[in-house]
Amino acid sequence: MRMLLEVEAEKMRYIPHLLNFKCGARALLTLYGRPSPLCQRCHTVGHIRMDCPGQFTVA
Repeated sequence: MRMLLEVEAEKMRYIPHLLNFKCGARALLTLYGRPSPLCQRCHTVGHIRMDCPGQFTVA
């Protein structure tokens, strides 16, 4: 689903990165102009799951 929201730049920090619904579904929110993505592995802001510094590598 795509949704268009018009938000003032200084209020963007109040919009969460992840929404949790009562039914158990979750939705990741990405915004144009918000530089820091949310990692779905460690749930910290600043990188994505593929680049997570906490991920384990299998040799």
